[in-house]
Amino acid sequence: MKNHEWVGGKLLQTNKKWSALKISQREWIYELTRNEHAAYVEANNRVPMKKRKDIVIDAVYDKVEGRGIWIPYGEFRRSVAKYIDRLNRRHPLFIPPVKKSKKPPKPKIPKEGIEGFSQDTQNSFKEKIAAVIRQYILQAHCIPTNKIRDAHLKNILRGFNSKQWKPHGKQLQSSATMITLYDELRQNVFNELCEAGDLPDISKQDASKLRSDVNIYLNERLTIRKLDKSDHKAVKDILAGHPEIISSLGWKNTTATKKESLTWISQQMKRYKNEYVGYFIVIRHESHEAVGLIGMAWNTIQAKCSLELDCILDKAHWGMGYATEGGKALLDYYFNLFGVDKIYAVMRPDETRAIALSERIGMTLEGDFQRKYKGKRIKHLIYSCSHYVYETLKTYADDEPNFTGFSAKSATDQRRL
Repeated sequence: MKNHEWVGGKLLQTNKKWSALKISQREWIYELTRNEHAAYVEANNRVPMKKRKDIVIDAVYDKVEGRGIWIPYGEFRRSVAKYIDRLNRRHPLFIPPVKKSKKPPKPKIPKEGIEGFSQDTQNSFKEKIAAVIRQYILQAHCIPTNKIRDAHLKNILRGFNSKQWKPHGKQLQSSATMITLYDELRQNVFNELCEAGDLPDISKQDASKLRSDVNIYLNERLTIRKLDKSDHKAVKDILAGHPEIISSLGWKNTTATKKESLTWISQQMKRYKNEYVGYFIVIRHESHEAVGLIGMAWNTIQAKCSLELDCILDKAHWGMGYATEGGKALLDYYFNLFGVDKIYAVMRPDETRAIALSERIGMTLEGDFQRKYKGKRIKHLIYSCSHYVYETLKTYADDEPNFTGFSAKSATDQRRL
């Protein structure tokens, strides 16, 4: 028979959906449900709630199946359970469930300054925030903006180790007293650094020129200039030969994607504007191709914020003197720009080419330290070049036409003078 099926030795009507039932069939099922509901209430003196509804539903389902009508149990249960809920709400024995009362809101801590804390806590906070301001000014050579100030306050208050302090962190962050204190501290720190001579004397006019200048070095052989968005393919090709650098940048693949290259270039452009340092691209005039990247960064070396030189040369152009010429150009540019006493280079002992390059541009070994790299502490060498030695060697190179490059021996001899 059409729309019938043998189930458990019985010929049952197969209506796959509740909506496929005829109106008369649904009315009959509702009548069965009312009878079973009334029988349950009479026997137990309460309406079926929660899991007890299944007793009524199963009794109705057995009678429907015995009549030869088969409906999937899940769909049947949903429809009949809704009808039982309606019957419950109309019955005098029904007691509505009591809603759980909401927890009272936590009392808000009033906004206040640090005056309510002990003197030791106040001094600890001032020292911590002054140290953060000092580090920023040494790197960026300017007072932190309001946006930087708000970020500093948020991070410091979040990490301040005091049980008494933690509940007040968010309120103190937006407190006018805290902002006033931060502004006072950043001005004091800036004035102290200027008086001590730890900051280069860069006027607003000079700073504007530095931000707008594109070329760092220019001669008949090479151009060293700032990166822009159009250099993403050149950056990708140069870094492709140095998977260890890509790994240290935290990129997923061994080769850089276009998006990663553009993001990295954007970071360097921000550093040009805020810190006057960054990576620059080296262009060969003869073929108009990029041969490498050379850069300067502010890093903490021997517990002091110092300039660190780094060079990433395309392997196809090794041994042509581009790295040596670029290294000398950046030393000359930054010694004149900032007037620092020393510029450093840091490398692992197995990086023989980097060591040779450092010695060629006048750097000498100053010491070593342990730096964390890929979760391990690895020995790194510190090479440095002082301004006096560099100027002396440069003068010697200008006077001697056969002078082909700086050496570690000549740099050491000059140090002894």
